[in-house]
Amino acid sequence: MADEIQIGPGSATRLEFRRHFAAIPEQLWTALTSPALLPAWLFARGWPMTECVFEPHKGGLIRQVWTGPEGRTRGLTGRVILAEPPHRLIHSELYDEDWTGGETLVTLQLLPVEGGTELAMAVDYATPEARDAVAASAMAAEMEEAYRHLDRMLAA
Repeated sequence: MADEIQIGPGSATRLEFRRHFAAIPEQLWTALTSPALLPAWLFARGWPMTECVFEPHKGGLIRQVWTGPEGRTRGLTGRVILAEPPHRLIHSELYDEDWTGGETLVTLQLLPVEGGTELAMAVDYATPEARDAVAASAMAAEMEEAYRHLDRMLAA
């Protein structure tokens, strides 16, 4: 059984997330970086992903858009800074409606462990206030909902 997401402060501007998945690192890497698979699990309640570009190589473009009620959209753009499949990915993210205080830096590590893979993610924000606002939001609960969906998808 996969654990629920664990979240904690890493520093004044960093949040750290950890979660266990039953899948092996190669399976998880593919699910986290494939534009064909991301829309199947990475969603917010009532906001399906309707556009997905993810080029999982150094310099690769990331563009994701979610469409919600009444056709409203939310999106982000980023660049891949480092890709070491299937274990490490570093990329930037900047939301169209900049609610995180500027560009964020996301570091993903996929660590093989007994029974699957541990996802260790660090997200660096522009300011402590931005980090605190994200920590106080519903983001962690929404991430866990998406990750539970990913667990089911990977088990199928």
